[in-house]
Amino acid sequence: MTPFRLPARRALAPVALAAAAGLLLAGCARDERPTDTAGDGATYTVEHELGTTEIPVDYDRVAVTFTALADSAIAVGVVPVAAPKSFSGFPAYLGIDDSEVASLGDSDSEIDIELMGAQEPDLILMNMESGTAIEDTDYEQLSQVAPTVPIITGEQNPVKVAEQVAVALDRVEEMAEVAAAYETHATAVREALAEVPAAALPVSQVRLRPDHVRMMMEGTNAGVAMVDAGLVFEEPIAEVEDGGYYEISLELLPEATGDYVFVYSTDEGVLENVQTLPIWQEVPAVQNGTVFDVDFEAWMRGQGYLALNEVLDEIAAAYGVTAD
Repeated sequence: MTPFRLPARRALAPVALAAAAGLLLAGCARDERPTDTAGDGATYTVEHELGTTEIPVDYDRVAVTFTALADSAIAVGVVPVAAPKSFSGFPAYLGIDDSEVASLGDSDSEIDIELMGAQEPDLILMNMESGTAIEDTDYEQLSQVAPTVPIITGEQNPVKVAEQVAVALDRVEEMAEVAAAYETHATAVREALAEVPAAALPVSQVRLRPDHVRMMMEGTNAGVAMVDAGLVFEEPIAEVEDGGYYEISLELLPEATGDYVFVYSTDEGVLENVQTLPIWQEVPAVQNGTVFDVDFEAWMRGQGYLALNEVLDEIAAAYGVTAD
């Protein structure tokens, strides 16, 4: 299978330019960016949910407080100088490591602001949920370190996250290219899967938790890529919540899962433990050998185009197709 690669820099087609213009409506907006040819500290302004932020046009040290923000920054050529890890380290699909990105801690919920300051960033991208009061965020503390732009996450909308990051970094046109490349990739996977009869069977995206199961449906981060690939979800056996999932007990897994199952856990050791239980052996897809352990960083935590492309690659691999 040929992995997804970011496109080379090129002139944008008219459709991509239109898409780029549309990105300005995604939760952040900016003014026209001046060029700091005189070296006089020129800035551009980004409007966001907590106000406005003046950003130096010549920024070159960006720190992020969430993996998804690193995804979108890297996608447009900006490798952050600092970012949080998870218990498994930096996500493999991002292609970064400790040699180039300083760790801000082992969880995005416990950012080491002092360590961030030591990296001397000139721009910080901060994740937050929409509607959060400013005093319930680290915005004011982070703004004392460097200009900070809050990015709305947690809505199971990776495209919106990517759009906001593009505006904050003033790389809207570059992100439009990334989006167009993703659409091309998704189309190639969808067309390849159309030739595979098994790809028409219902699928499930399963997130295993310590004491229950979350059945992740179409309206989730990875669900976006699954739908774009042409997959059809198994019908839910309970009401789907606002987050795009519904919860069941382990005992209901055999009834709830489709013919193909993509499974992961964001809790260390849970996946391995559940797969030793007798109830797991009763899942039809387990019996048929059509269960696939996938990268939870891309499928669950990833909220950007790099993650979506990783999901497409893992789907293609599960069905044994090549999507160039």
